[in-house]
Amino acid sequence: MPAEPFLSIVIPAYNVEAYLAECLDSLFDNIAQLPPGSAEVIIVNDGSTDGTSLLLEEYKKNHIFRQIDQKNAGQSAARNAGLRAAAGEYVCFFDSDDYILPDALAKALCRLRENPAIDIAEYDFIELDGACGSMREVKESPALSEGNGQHLCASWIREGFFRPLVWTKIIRRSLLIEHSLFFFEGITREDEEWCPKIFAYAAEAAYIPLTLYVYRKNRPGSTMYLKREKDFFDMIKVCDSLMEFSNREGLSTEYASALREDASSIYFGALAGAKMSGKYNEKLVVELTERAGIVRYSNKLRRRFFYRYLIKFFGVKAFYFCKYGLKEYFRRGRELD
Repeated sequence: MPAEPFLSIVIPAYNVEAYLAECLDSLFDNIAQLPPGSAEVIIVNDGSTDGTSLLLEEYKKNHIFRQIDQKNAGQSAARNAGLRAAAGEYVCFFDSDDYILPDALAKALCRLRENPAIDIAEYDFIELDGACGSMREVKESPALSEGNGQHLCASWIREGFFRPLVWTKIIRRSLLIEHSLFFFEGITREDEEWCPKIFAYAAEAAYIPLTLYVYRKNRPGSTMYLKREKDFFDMIKVCDSLMEFSNREGLSTEYASALREDASSIYFGALAGAKMSGKYNEKLVVELTERAGIVRYSNKLRRRFFYRYLIKFFGVKAFYFCKYGLKEYFRRGRELD
């Protein structure tokens, strides 16, 4: 019976024929440098209607990977399907429109084998702007680079280092399975909901200063490129989920506080959607008003005191006007001049 792979790589794929070859070429070039059986690739074809399926068939002629075909259910559902099928000691999630650098997997696996106690490893990445083609390395060192998962996550959130990005992490698979840490299905902000939670049960987590991944941002057609009404409602769902999770038994006070602080930041992001296309979204305004108490968990003085009481006494619309409406008013005034 073949040994279990050290790493499972899960890739959701939906209508990405223009980018998938670059992703898979980079991945299989990396795997070729590893000892046989070190890594398995699981590609979840999430109901693609373009040439993605045909491209996968071509790659099967020369490469070994497991393919799961499902009706379109979204990226979260595709990741969950891949996670349930994975067999590796560790698991990571790549997006099918991104790619990894040469020798990235060899370097990452080497660090993990040298430090077998690590449950979550955080890496650096390169940001590729799909709109203009510019590249920027996102490489920064946190004040605390290793430690208990809850303590480390709280420290990273406080200092602003925390990255709610699923593809900058390699995670021990058993940690996710045993604690049912699956992705929230049906939303577009699943990374923000999932990433803080996985640190709750990590005995050891670490930031490792290696640049491994190339993230393609501002890709036309991607779920993160287009701001839609649904995105802001999804932020509300993420806030609710993090607030609920922060009340679980067994969490440290600092970690629970950090989760609530993170929820407050996401809440402020949702406030930006209170008015779209020139008019207020009354349903969203109601949802935001009902959760205005989240603001008190912010660590930013302006938000915690000025914005908090502005919303409390004058409402979400008053906040929006002061924060965004006045800027738009004066911008239009300058254009008329």
